[in-house]
Amino acid sequence: MGLWIRCLLLLWLGLAWPVQSQASPAFEDSMAQRTLACTGCHGAQGRAGPDGYYPRLAGKPAGYLYQQLLNFRAGRRHYPLMTGLLDSLDDSYLHALADYFSALSLPYAPPPPVPASAAELQRGRSLVLQGDPARQLPACTHCHGLALTGVQPATPGLLGLPADYLNAQLGGWQNGQRHAAAPDCMADVARKLSAADTSAVARWLAAQPVPLDARPAERGAASKPDKLRLRCGSVVVATAAPAPTKATRTPATTASDLTEANPDTPVARGAYLARIGNCALCHTARGGLPYAGGRALETPFGAVYSSNLTSDGEHGLGLWSADDFWRALHEGVSRDGHALYPAFPYTSTTHIRRADSDALLAYLQTVPAAAQANRPHALRWPYRTALALRAWRALFFRPDDTVQAAQASGTTGSPTDATLQRGAYLVQGPGHCLECHGTRNALGARSSAPDGSVLPGSQWY
Repeated sequence: MGLWIRCLLLLWLGLAWPVQSQASPAFEDSMAQRTLACTGCHGAQGRAGPDGYYPRLAGKPAGYLYQQLLNFRAGRRHYPLMTGLLDSLDDSYLHALADYFSALSLPYAPPPPVPASAAELQRGRSLVLQGDPARQLPACTHCHGLALTGVQPATPGLLGLPADYLNAQLGGWQNGQRHAAAPDCMADVARKLSAADTSAVARWLAAQPVPLDARPAERGAASKPDKLRLRCGSVVVATAAPAPTKATRTPATTASDLTEANPDTPVARGAYLARIGNCALCHTARGGLPYAGGRALETPFGAVYSSNLTSDGEHGLGLWSADDFWRALHEGVSRDGHALYPAFPYTSTTHIRRADSDALLAYLQTVPAAAQANRPHALRWPYRTALALRAWRALFFRPDDTVQAAQASGTTGSPTDATLQRGAYLVQGPGHCLECHGTRNALGARSSAPDGSVLPGSQWY
């Protein structure tokens, strides 16, 4: 049979074969679905990653998990991937994540063989169970529970963790890479351990099997009283914190509260717009005051530092007029007349209507004042020069002179048309979606389509 005949037969079979239409599975909006971003590293259901450096999340005290999420988000624990994941999540959502993983009761795998001498294991056992009173070093059981499975609400268990992970975390406390709320008792304890002690503790703990009922002990019934009892700031904070809130990403004041219940209040309208644009994300430094600026935005041309948007009169927007603010959003020009760098997304905010600009300023001028000076940018030459900025603006930026006409004419047509126009406005203006989701050329100018790109200074696409 000739080659061309075989090709024709294969083509005919391919066309004639019945196609089985398979419906796409329905998307499940659940915490199990949302936490796939976590379990990709921390193992299925948070059982622990396979490489020993991504610890177990399932079953740990909710207060402890919540505090660690806060620490990563604020930069008190140093791991850029975690910090990037958590940057835009509010406290309520972090509570929801902590509650979800804490409620999972899953069996532990048997401990793997741990290379250690009998003397080293005995030394580790003595430190974990008895401590060293001569060095004011309490036993691990005094804080982490007699069974070493943790204590509610904020002390984690120490069993079921690889020796490499335990050793790395103790090292982090010793060299200042890990921090907790003051008094930081874990840092004090870790710094009293020698390198040999640290290794012995990590290896003995990693060699111990986890009890079948490995739940954290209740507070107050976890350990024996002793003279070295510590008062740890992270436990105090967790104990005093309010009960975790409902699993939601929506702020306490919802969009409908602002646009329907208070449609005529400029401040409420501005708060709604600030959330749409997520202004706080870029204008709040990690661990800093809300909207006080100072956050480094990494670009291929150097670092640009966000400005202070609080009501402070010297460093913030306290003395700005509505015209000043409109000019910044619409033309990319600051109050004193200098051109702004396009890390401030005026290529998108130029599409914001004047009424919304005024409302946004009204809200920002109610944000508590933070007397934090704006930090100079750290751009490389020639990008830091005024000539380079003028050239960039001449090539890639034109203020949207149609936005006022569109606002004056209003929205016309069918309800479907009105919805599409509203969506387009939110995407192109207040939401400035294309600033992250549009591709950029070699000079940082973005496209007009949401075709995706790697975010400058990050690993995210």
